[in-house]
Amino acid sequence: MSILLLLLLLIYIKVNIVFSQPNDPQLQKLLQYHNDLRRNLTECKFEGQPPAKYLPDLKWDNELASKAKDLANECYFHHNDVNLPHKWEYVGQNIAGYQTIEQAFDAWKDEYKEYNYYSMSCYGVCGHYTQLVWQNTTHVGCGITNCTGNYGFPYGLSVVCNYGPGGNYEGRYPYEAKSQDECYAVTTRLLNLLDVQLLLNVRKLLDVQLLLNVLELLDVLKLLDVQLLLNVLKLLDVLEPYQLVNQTYQNKYQNQTGLHLSVHGVDLPIQICYKE
Repeated sequence: MSILLLLLLLIYIKVNIVFSQPNDPQLQKLLQYHNDLRRNLTECKFEGQPPAKYLPDLKWDNELASKAKDLANECYFHHNDVNLPHKWEYVGQNIAGYQTIEQAFDAWKDEYKEYNYYSMSCYGVCGHYTQLVWQNTTHVGCGITNCTGNYGFPYGLSVVCNYGPGGNYEGRYPYEAKSQDECYAVTTRLLNLLDVQLLLNVRKLLDVQLLLNVLELLDVLKLLDVQLLLNVLKLLDVLEPYQLVNQTYQNKYQNQTGLHLSVHGVDLPIQICYKE
């Protein structure tokens, strides 16, 4: 009996995983864009707004997607009311008309430039952005229709996303923020707990590139306290010499101005969250 229950549980999990993803590659991209933004806010990788303590990944909902597709098919730029009372009291909605889904999503996301988190106010339009990062929203469903040739909708693609439960409640923050200190607090605590004597004993065996690879896997390079990192590397006797220069560098995190660390000829670009 226990084996049968286990098999049923595995089937249930697999089915839920399969149906939590849209089939259309374009819709898969839209879902990914949503969750990448939310993760970046949580992981201190999104500049211009305070980092979030917690933002859950959005799950795909076929009912939300079906209603979004119905509206997109109209090729007419307007909102409509989505009623799914058996699931959510209120459903939020973002709409856009652009040539690509990337342009549509970026238009929503870029509204962060108009949003003041601390005063909960907009200098222009920012409701699309705040819905993207609304902490209590758990599900999303989108629809895309190519309206090229429709004179009533001269924007190309009609892109609609519905959100459950909806956000943008007046007088509420979209998410609970955390301080920049918390961005690298875990890394700092980890390095402070290192057994320095043990590290000194094995320093001659240390592979610098391996250390950098491990740190990269831990995704902490861009969050390290640089001075703390240098102190540790000095103890390990692997900085002979080190060089810090201000420069513009290009890496997988985008073009940014930051610090560049060279250790034994190994280039190490780092993005740092400084304490204010």
